[in-house]
Parts: sequence; C-alpha cells; structure tokens
Amino acid sequence: MSGFRSGPHFRFVGGLALIVAVALQGCSNLDVFSARSSAEKTTTSKSSSGKQSSRDSAADAVDDARTPTSADSFERAQALLNEGNAQAAAPLLREAAEADNVDAQLKLGDLFAEGNGVLKSYTEAANWYRRAALLGSAEASTRMGRMFLNGWGVAADGAEAMRWFETAASNGDADAQAELGLMYLRGRGVAADEAKGLQYLRMAAEKGNAEAAYQIGKVYEEGRGVPRDGAEAMRWYRVAGDQGHAKAEYAIGLLFYMGEAGIAQDQPEAANWYHRAAKKGLADAQNSLGVMYAEGHGVKVDLKEAVNWYTAASAQGHAVAQVNLATMYRFGLGVPQNWVTSYKWYTIAEKQFALTNVSMRVAAELSKEKLAEKMSTNQIQAAREQAAQWLEDNRALVVVE
Repeated sequence: MSGFRSGPHFRFVGGLALIVAVALQGCSNLDVFSARSSAEKTTTSKSSSGKQSSRDSAADAVDDARTPTSADSFERAQALLNEGNAQAAAPLLREAAEADNVDAQLKLGDLFAEGNGVLKSYTEAANWYRRAALLGSAEASTRMGRMFLNGWGVAADGAEAMRWFETAASNGDADAQAELGLMYLRGRGVAADEAKGLQYLRMAAEKGNAEAAYQIGKVYEEGRGVPRDGAEAMRWYRVAGDQGHAKAEYAIGLLFYMGEAGIAQDQPEAANWYHRAAKKGLADAQNSLGVMYAEGHGVKVDLKEAVNWYTAASAQGHAVAQVNLATMYRFGLGVPQNWVTSYKWYTIAEKQFALTNVSMRVAAELSKEKLAEKMSTNQIQAAREQAAQWLEDNRALVVVE
C-alpha cells in the first residue's frame, strides 16, 4: 500500500475593500472630481495589479509544468530499464526516490540488490527498501523482511524479519504471507508451528502465489503436520505448475516417475513435466531428463540428447550430472570419447561431493582412478588444470573445500 502525505494548503485572500469617504456637502466641483478621480485611479491600479498577478500565476504554472516531477523521472527511468540500460536509469531513479516516489525507491533498491547498473550493495538496497516501507509500501516491507531474514545489508534478525513480514502480510501481501508460512514450517526465527505455517501458505496460495502452492504440495507429500496425501500434494503442485513454477513441475514429474504416494506410475508423463522444468533451467530436472534419455524411460533412448541435458545441468554445478557427463565422455556414449574431459568432470564432482555426499565422492574418486590407469601423465595434468580452471571460474556455483 502506497503512503500518502498531505500537500501544502494555500489560502487566497481577497483585496482590501477601499472605502473612500467623500463629504459632498460643502465641497467644490473640483473637490468632487478630485475624489472621484482618486478612487478611479485606485480601482484602475488594483485592476491592473490583479491582471499582472494573474499573468504571473499563469507563468508560474507553465514553469511548474515544465519542471520534471518524480513521476516524470520514474517514467523515463522505466523506459531505459525496458531497453536494458540500467546504468542510465539509476540516476533518474535516485532523483525520483529522493522525492519519495515509492516505486522508484523499490526499483532502486532492486538495482542495488542485484548489482544491475550500479555497484552491488545490500546496504544501499536495504536503505531504499526501508524508506519505501516507511511510506507504507507492503512490497518494500516484504523485501525488508528478507533482508533481515538472510542478513543482507543488515544484521540477521529473525524477530525483525518477522515484524516486517507481518506488517506486509496484514496489508494483504501474498509474498509476505508465504514467507511467514515458511518461517513457521521451518522454525526459522520463530518456534516451529506447522499448522500456522500451513495457514499462512494457504492465504498466499489463494492469492495466486505459486511458491506457496508448491510448498503446500510438499507439506502433503511429506506428511508434515497433516496425513500424507499424494493426491492432495499433486493438486497443489499442479496449481503451482500451471503458473510455470519449475520446482513444482519437477515435483509432478517425480511423482509420476516414482509412482509413489498413491500416484500411478507414468514415465512418459514424467518426461513431459521434466521437459517443462528443464527448459526453464532447473538443473535437477535437466539431470533427470538426461537419465531418462540415457536409459529410455518414458522416451526413446537418445544418448546425444542425454549428453545435452547432462551438460546443461553440469554447467550449473549439478554434481550428479557432472558424474553422469564424465561417464558419457569416458565411454564415448552420445559424444566422442574423451578421457581428459571425463577426468575433468569426475574431479569437479569429487570436490563438490567432499562436503555434501561422502558415498558419491568415493564413487567419483574410484571412477577417476580407474580411468587414470589408461591415461598418460600429460593427459591427467591437462584434465586437472581444466578442472581447476572451471572451479575457479564458477566459484559462485559450487561448494568445495
């Protein structure tokens, strides 16, 4: 909800009444004429002054119309953003934001949070979100809640995050209601309360929040605070999936693939939902789709297509897909055999699994050692260098020692 501030109030005061008392009795004609003439001059002077004042007011109005307003600056900034020129838009957004344009404050905060057109700064982002929130913006209050929840630009504080989310939720913000639902479900920043968490998620989902619908699906699939119900889980996943929520689409695919929680197995349908999520860039779906093409589950075997999807997921740091891709290169499946590339991907996956999955780390390490028996020293060195370079170039994607 946007904040409103009362503007200045102007009072227009009429001219003073001119009282000309002329004592006609005992006055000469000249005296009468002089008094009448004086009154006429005064009236003429006031009339002329009034006309000049009107002309001045009109001129001021024209000048005001020519002066850019915060709305003008925001509109120009928005046009530049639509053209992909965030750097040029940023000064205009700041100009409008300084004039308390809430939309500009929100957008400027987003630019700082993303490092889009400006130097990334969560501190600056929090500053502009706070200003917009204090002017009554529910969206800004939700953003402030996320800043406190994650410690972005401010000290992490679950109670403060809760306060901002509750402010926004009370104004009907579905994103804030979804955030509150997750906080209660996970016991993050507040004592866990699955019933209350589900209540907030339902409030958000009923407003069309896809993330909330997806989370409700997980609650029913896992039986968290409610009886496990695959049909109800599927129903909520579909609500989110029909809105293009990639994780919900993947969850639907998994239910069909596994045939669990009372859902009949249907691998072709699973492949369909995997495709939808994979095309949106979800690495889990890309890897699973690769497996289906490699093994012919729900689709015809297509090793080249499997390699394509493993490659897409591997580029995002998906360690399981990296092992799968390494295997394809090792044996020349769907791609020309290349031991150096295979060794590279085994190495990358092994380093990621070192902190997350010991059994997978051991499997990747054993496969790499078996492959090394066939490789020359130079090939192994080249593969290690390529792996090290990939890890350096993709530090933001992966978790390694």
